[in-house]
Amino acid sequence: MCAHEVDEILTSFQELSMPRVRTRNNIAYLYKKQLVKEKPSQNIRIKDIARRAGVSSGTVDRVLHHRGEVSPETKEKVLKIIEELEYSPNLLASTLASSRTHSVAVLIPAASKENPFWAEHLRGIQRAGVELAPYGFKLDVYPFSMADTLDFRKKSDDLLESQPDSILIAPVFYRESVHFLGKCREKGIPFALIDTPIDQFEYLSFIGQNSCQSGAVGAKLLSMKAITNGQYLIFNITHEKDQLHHLSDREKGFRLFFENRGSKIRILTFDVHDGDTNTIRDTLIKYQKDPDTLSGIFVTGSKVNRVAEALEELNMPDVCLVGYDLIKDNLDYLRRDVIDFLICQQPEEQAYLGVTSIFNSLVLKKEVPAVQAMPIDIITRENLDQYPKCR
Repeated sequence: MCAHEVDEILTSFQELSMPRVRTRNNIAYLYKKQLVKEKPSQNIRIKDIARRAGVSSGTVDRVLHHRGEVSPETKEKVLKIIEELEYSPNLLASTLASSRTHSVAVLIPAASKENPFWAEHLRGIQRAGVELAPYGFKLDVYPFSMADTLDFRKKSDDLLESQPDSILIAPVFYRESVHFLGKCREKGIPFALIDTPIDQFEYLSFIGQNSCQSGAVGAKLLSMKAITNGQYLIFNITHEKDQLHHLSDREKGFRLFFENRGSKIRILTFDVHDGDTNTIRDTLIKYQKDPDTLSGIFVTGSKVNRVAEALEELNMPDVCLVGYDLIKDNLDYLRRDVIDFLICQQPEEQAYLGVTSIFNSLVLKKEVPAVQAMPIDIITRENLDQYPKCR
């Protein structure tokens, strides 16, 4: 506020027989109080709009919810008053007042000692469930075994029998997920995806990383630390790699990084069945006597600790190793510098956003982003303690 504006305001106050004020803070306060018209009350009700427009509350409700017949003149009049009063419906209050229950089914892999990654997702789901329960939001979780596609089919059939209003799914088994989501589409059940996208269907939202981009990040990390005249190894450690297409996308992104730079470096891929540590060990033994021929290793999933175990056993400390996820075994090897980089996917936040996105769409009738890309966090031994769950 400049000097002449202050003088003008002081003159206005004196003309109103108000005492002269001494500070600019007082001037600003009095200016706001005396000369600025207050905003409309935020506690505007539908019947207040109806009274102002000279119509019934039912007419206002029809205009707000785009249902029923309302003449163009009346609709325009009601909308103008709504705009003037800055009215917005309190959807949460109306939800609380309603006895309606919204049921949401969650289909995700079960966490286990061999596969602890999905425990974080469950925490995110439970956190969202507790927050949204007062609004009649009911969650049912159907965990399936990552080692058994038949279990996925059974759990997905059980889920559909429960007739949920919406579904959150981690479609890690590609073929079975496509079949299941086709049934959801036939039944008109909306769904959101976490961890892995399925592009054949229209979904409420996908929450997760771009797999190709994260694979390229893995390649960038190795290229910065590792020598360039050897070979890179890629390990896909899973039960059925052809089913988990996000692992293939990570490998694709890794290879494209070097192809786009015209690199001639050799990249070898090994598909290892989960639990088969002998294949990993036997592969690395070939490079043990001549470690300079091995530039680095990229593991496309959370089982990077299996490779770290073999490297430590074979005393190959200089091989750069990159993998995924902040599970306990991975963190232990990261602290010991056996693993150089971990790419974090924020699984708890993924699942939490998945549930709340469904709530926003189903209950609050809000549009949600079709894609909610999770950041590609790079974790090293040096920044590990900045992540509370890793301390």
